[in-house]
Amino acid sequence: MKIKQINFSSIQQYLNYTDQHSNDHKIRLYRGQEESSWNLDSNLYRLVNDHKKVDDFYEIESNIFSDFKNSLASREPSTTERTDWEILAIGQH
Repeated sequence: MKIKQINFSSIQQYLNYTDQHSNDHKIRLYRGQEESSWNLDSNLYRLVNDHKKVDDFYEIESNIFSDFKNSLASREPSTTERTDWEILAIGQH
């Protein structure tokens, strides 16, 4: 499959383009993999898959997230309770 590259000079130009083409179901955003044939799997999933533990993936992911939540709460206390989405955003950065 040939990937069409479109360059935008502003966010507004990008938003206009996606608004105009949102109903044709042909827009595919490419996140930057070197090879378009590579799966979009997380590092964690690849590691679990390499160790033949795919059946345990969600449990492993849940345990890592729980450990991170506990660590964050003790290292960076918050005056308000953080949602899981907020915690995931903090973990991403």
